[in-house]
Amino acid sequence: MTSLQERKLIIKIIDFFRSKISSGQLESDQVESLEVALQCLESTFNVNVSDPALQTNVDLLSLFVANVKEKTLTEEAKQQAETLKNEGNNLMKDAKYEEAIQKYSEAIKLHSNPIFFCNRAAAFSKAERHLDAVEDCKIALQLDPSYSKAYGRMGLAYTSLRKFKEARDAYKKALELEPNNESFENNLNIAEEKLREAEQQQTSAGSFPSGFPNFGGAFNPFEMLNNPAFAQMAQQVMSDPNIINMMGNMFGGTPPTAAAADNVNAPTGGSSVNSDPNNTAPNPTATGGGLAGLLQMGQQFASMMQQQNPDLVDQLRRQFQGQNDQDGPPNPDPNTNH
Repeated sequence: MTSLQERKLIIKIIDFFRSKISSGQLESDQVESLEVALQCLESTFNVNVSDPALQTNVDLLSLFVANVKEKTLTEEAKQQAETLKNEGNNLMKDAKYEEAIQKYSEAIKLHSNPIFFCNRAAAFSKAERHLDAVEDCKIALQLDPSYSKAYGRMGLAYTSLRKFKEARDAYKKALELEPNNESFENNLNIAEEKLREAEQQQTSAGSFPSGFPNFGGAFNPFEMLNNPAFAQMAQQVMSDPNIINMMGNMFGGTPPTAAAADNVNAPTGGSSVNSDPNNTAPNPTATGGGLAGLLQMGQQFASMMQQQNPDLVDQLRRQFQGQNDQDGPPNPDPNTNH
């Protein structure tokens, strides 16, 4: 049985969680986790947040801060932490990022200095641990909300994660605090450009008719047509009787035979669709003319590509996506460490 005072405490914990959700500082998955936790608390302890008997005027966080004394930081501990931080900076210059992370972590144990968290975030980014870098930047900003460099490094980490909207927002915050910083301004421009490109690519990817393989990235049909393997596969597909018959029905008249396809460098082996020149009966797979007919033919063409040579289609997809990913992250902050 939970006492009345304990239930009031649970209500204050729920209030604190709700305030964090409404603050807009959490990621969507964090908000979802907190909402599940709220449901569990309400169900487990049988409390209702609208119950007036459980309401109090106490602010849980203020009560905590007022009654918990910060550990006294001695001058010796402060100096030791500074030494560890400098050792971490030297390791960063030698590209020993994991060792630098360890030094910064030891410094943080002695002194929760926002600079130490921000420097460790830089080391995390160099070690390709970008999510950890984001978390350290958030902690640094909780300790010092006016710390512009933490926003800048958060922007770098978000860019490496290809979260360009979050990167743009971080750089904007950094510039608000330090308007004359050229590095922040340049990286903001890069993040905005990357965001526009990502939105355009997403729109372009969604514009392919159903049935076409999604190559992703910056799709370049001219490079695809110049690919010898693709050209060979296209010739094989174009010798297929269904495709030949469909083209004949689209453009009128008797569809060309497979022999005619051979004359345009298609490989041999295709059979004639209408060996009898007087046979003009349409093939069941044929389509009408116009845009709809072109789309249907293209969809069947793409489907046959996928069926006949899925490895090549996958290779082409990776090739075009790789072209889109060649751009590196934005210019790093020239001031790597404090």
